[in-house]
Amino acid sequence: MGSIQLVMACDAPELALLKEGTARLGELEIEVQHVHPRERHKKMAQSLAFDICEYSLVDYLNSFDRGLSFTAVPVFPHRVFRHRDIWVSSASGVTEPKQLNGARIGIQSWVNTAGGWQRGILQQDYGVDLKSIEWVRESPEEGEGKQSPNWARITQKPRDRVLEQMLASGDIAAMMLPRPPELHPEEMQRIGRLFPNYVADEQGYYARTRLFPIMHVMVIKNALLSSHPGSGKMVSHWVQAALDAFVERQRSTNGKSILWKELRWSEQQSHLGPYAWPAGVEANRKELEALIAYALQQGIINRRVSPGELFQFNGKPLVESA
Repeated sequence: MGSIQLVMACDAPELALLKEGTARLGELEIEVQHVHPRERHKKMAQSLAFDICEYSLVDYLNSFDRGLSFTAVPVFPHRVFRHRDIWVSSASGVTEPKQLNGARIGIQSWVNTAGGWQRGILQQDYGVDLKSIEWVRESPEEGEGKQSPNWARITQKPRDRVLEQMLASGDIAAMMLPRPPELHPEEMQRIGRLFPNYVADEQGYYARTRLFPIMHVMVIKNALLSSHPGSGKMVSHWVQAALDAFVERQRSTNGKSILWKELRWSEQQSHLGPYAWPAGVEANRKELEALIAYALQQGIINRRVSPGELFQFNGKPLVESA
């Protein structure tokens, strides 16, 4: 019997040991491609471009009840604290979260994982009223069902403007993107982080909540799961093994923290514990339930799904830990 040719798209730093090229898992021959998140998520959602894909967790939640042609396994290759990615204009005078009430804030789109966490944290921890804000969107919502809630005041940025430049000029008071600002040095002097001591704020957030925000999940085409019933377990174990190996390498060499670049791995570990990237539903229930609650509050989903539902194919968990 010949091998099954598959393509997997990913780019999480935590999966650095999965080099571009071909890997073999029994009869599965998997070509690993490193693809930028926005391109990867769009291609997977619109054309099923990959057999296995690192995918936006909020996009998965948003589309879950409408039916998908792929199913997630409870492996979470990319996690990031998001306090660091909330930026404010110096001209706005905003120095603390509650001053964002009534402001104009730039966002990539309403339905994205980083924004879901950021809005949830601002609302829950700092009393920011999401309904009071004018959300200036960078990109239209793409895909079926990706609509913002009626209560959200969302406008589209002008075509000839860039959110970062609107922030530097003071046209928007704040900006929340899942990436650092792309500005010239002189423009960077006109903006700053809402949480200038974000390392301490993120560490304090984790100590208080024990939430390590999940950004991405691994998904597998339903056609593959049907034709090769063991593929879900095989792929999830392989991806988790790569993640485990990366963490062990960083720990044993005391490499740089993947989260806080100015720290070493041992310092990161003192805050997060020895292993902060577990697989399985139970080990990640708090994060999953928190993001589901935020998605419900923000109109991204219409009902409170249970974490276990998300990782079932034909009514059964794809792996035992689910």
